[in-house]
Amino acid sequence: MKLLFLMTLLPIHFFCQKKDTIDNNQLSLYYNSHNKLYRVVNTQTGKDFEGWGKFESYDGSEYRYYKNNKLIYTDLRDFKNRIIKREIICAQDNKCLEVYEYYDNNIKTPKRKYFLCFYENSNEESEEKKCKEYYEYYRNGQIKIKGQYQGDKEVGIWIYFDDKGKINEKIIKTK
Repeated sequence: MKLLFLMTLLPIHFFCQKKDTIDNNQLSLYYNSHNKLYRVVNTQTGKDFEGWGKFESYDGSEYRYYKNNKLIYTDLRDFKNRIIKREIICAQDNKCLEVYEYYDNNIKTPKRKYFLCFYENSNEESEEKKCKEYYEYYRNGQIKIKGQYQGDKEVGIWIYFDDKGKINEKIIKTK
């Protein structure tokens, strides 16, 4: 729920075909008892929907791409319709997001790539924490940092590179 709230407040954008994009208020989303999306319907036609759903907020817009009654990914865009961040549902685990952040709102120049996993806390509320691999890049595209997270903690071997790709340092991190 926290992620959904944040995603609607963040600015977002994606180059999409106008004919495939409809406003959120024209979509009906159906969830099962486990809160898993199982059907997306265009309320104007009554048919299953595939394409882009657009969500407006006070600071930008969010485009969500649906296919085969599943949310595939979300693009967060600024007021100039430039992509700031892309979140992709992990293929093997729908309790995980693969997140890409970009330099200068250019999807060809990644700034970071990381994963967010969702856990239930003691109050049975969903929390998101960094997990799995983490990558950070220089503007020239060279890798800057490579590491791993587990429950928001840096773990394992973290490698730091210079802007030409040469290893500067390796650090072993424990919980």
